[in-house]
Amino acid sequence: MLVSKQFAELVAQMRSGRITEAHIQALIEDPDQVLPEPEGYIASLLGLLPALHAQFTVHDGKLLFVAQREDKSFVVRGDQESKLYDGVENPTVYDGKLLFSAERDDEWFVVWGDEESKSYDGVWNLTVHDGKLLFGARRDHECFVVWGDQESKPYDEVWNPTVHDGKLLFRARRDHKRFVVWGDQESKSYDDVWNLTVHDGKLLFGARRDGKSFAVWGDQESKPYDEVLDLTVCDGRVRFVARKGRRVYQVTWKRAA
Repeated sequence: MLVSKQFAELVAQMRSGRITEAHIQALIEDPDQVLPEPEGYIASLLGLLPALHAQFTVHDGKLLFVAQREDKSFVVRGDQESKLYDGVENPTVYDGKLLFSAERDDEWFVVWGDEESKSYDGVWNLTVHDGKLLFGARRDHECFVVWGDQESKPYDEVWNPTVHDGKLLFRARRDHKRFVVWGDQESKSYDDVWNLTVHDGKLLFGARRDGKSFAVWGDQESKPYDEVLDLTVCDGRVRFVARKGRRVYQVTWKRAA
């Protein structure tokens, strides 16, 4: 549990200035780093940080973490505290406002400042686009992407939602196959897909089928390789890094007319 007596004392000493946010940030970046050692029990408190460093972050010079009080969870950012919830996960800050997932009565939702989304069985990949919450959600074993008050079609799984040209863009799975969704458009299905983007109105991404990887642009696929990554487009041609055996190539591929 995050809020033990030692943790509460740690926060109190930070607020007093005896332990600084520079100490915390240094331990987040390098838990093994040796810091100037304060005297007495302050040194003992700092000794807790390597075990707890994954629970902390620093945003705009303010410590950001999840705490508990009376069996309720909340987010602390500097001297600011969020409302109390049954559970809290993945706190961050977007546009100066706290952004995190919260649980109430066994349902999860997204909190951004004073705004709370609708409730779902689960939420993930939290962000904001064009002033509207954007995240993945699950309800009754179906997954979809939520953007403001808009929900995508349901799938078995969805990942990494973003928006391109005003339309949702994300990875999805149906049965055992994965594909790319852009608005109402769905790509072919593959064993895996990655590096999603859109160029010249056509989906562009990496894909794998039967152990071989290739670039996909619209309805066309490049030659297969063992590995494909870092897809870009320059002068109407797709460029990517590919590996075949022990050899690594810089590939330039042009779609057929």
